[in-house]
Amino acid sequence: MEKKDLENFFDDVVNTVKDGLNKLAEKTDQLTQMGRLKLDIISIKREIDKSFSELGGRVYQLAVKENASDVLEDSEVQAAFEKIKKLEERLAAKKEEMEQVSKAEKSKAAEGEAPEAAQSTADSDQGTD
Repeated sequence: MEKKDLENFFDDVVNTVKDGLNKLAEKTDQLTQMGRLKLDIISIKREIDKSFSELGGRVYQLAVKENASDVLEDSEVQAAFEKIKKLEERLAAKKEEMEQVSKAEKSKAAEGEAPEAAQSTADSDQGTD
């Protein structure tokens, strides 16, 4: 094996390792982002559950303890409705963001597979000469 061939071989090895590390870093970033989004979604769901619990407690207090006939007119009940509505909007936005990240990840994966498949085809074609 000549010195030039050896240099080319090591250059190829270095480039392959660099490409692999870059792909690993990208995948790590994507997984980190997905993990954060999942935690955000769980947090928002817990906040919604807590708000529903508080709302139920207030409705019970008004209906049973205070014998109020029009529970829906209570300012605390109205505030709870608004809070829950805003939380549900945030939840929908986080789910949409997670879907977009997932689509982008799948798109990058599909793009990454195509060049590799083309390269392996080119490599196998070179071996037939």
